Amino acid sequence: MKERIVHFGEGQALVGVLTTVQSALRPELPGLLLLNAGIIHHIGANRLNVKIARDFARNGYPVLRFDMSGLGDSRPARSSEGWEAQNVRDIRAAIDCLAREAGCSHAIAIGVCSGADNIYATAIVDDRLRGLGLLDPFAYPSSVAHARYLLRRAAEPARWFNFARRKTLALLGALGLRKTEAANGRRLPVNDYVRTHPPLEEYAANLARLAGIGVQILMIYTASCSRWLNAPGQVFATFRPYGLDRGLSVRVMGHADHVFTEIATQRELIAGLLTWAARVTPAGAAAADP
Repeated sequence: MKERIVHFGEGQALVGVLTTVQSALRPELPGLLLLNAGIIHHIGANRLNVKIARDFARNGYPVLRFDMSGLGDSRPARSSEGWEAQNVRDIRAAIDCLAREAGCSHAIAIGVCSGADNIYATAIVDDRLRGLGLLDPFAYPSSVAHARYLLRRAAEPARWFNFARRKTLALLGALGLRKTEAANGRRLPVNDYVRTHPPLEEYAANLARLAGIGVQILMIYTASCSRWLNAPGQVFATFRPYGLDRGLSVRVMGHADHVFTEIATQRELIAGLLTWAARVTPAGAAAADP
């Protein structure tokens, strides 16, 4: 296996690691791009990107895991574009790099959370992306999903114990028998993370157009999305009115956390990604059986 550092993009500011196994290379396969998740370096959370890269390389794929502008080893962009437009520019430069370094005519990309969002935005404007591996992508909630989520929580004894404990402590605080966290001067936890979803109609229409030209789309949802999405059928029911019923694969890994901490879930994930990637073909070619 060969892993080497590559510099690419405007001013050679972007840095990545190209992974290949020369004896296994298959020219008909797409190249694989692995993106940052949030601000995590190109090794990925729990070294996930490294593990995906090496397993895919052993199966004949050239793989580029890289840092977007201003993250990890890559320098900040000189452009005055907004960060969303710059992310798309970076990914397109990475596709160019794969074409130049490994002769790939098309590519697939895999990313978690914000990485999934950036893959989606790039696929809309670059038809060289023939496969979108979206891990915890946008999730559009439904009342059925929320009810299912509450029923599952209600069946967990620990939830009832914690609920009773919180209520008891709150009552003691109200009676003056216990100082509250705020009174003790400790900061209360605040969730200030906001992920802006595109309108459902726009998102579904773009995905349907991509699937219509043969792009393979994989969505994998973990436990972090369980409040909003917790069954594959929910995704198909949401997108079917927009004509998205082919080219789409959905998995719900409710036993996995957002960054796939457990070794067993990492192996399960990579095996599923390899099976899915076998369906990805260049534009105009017939899809192979996975």
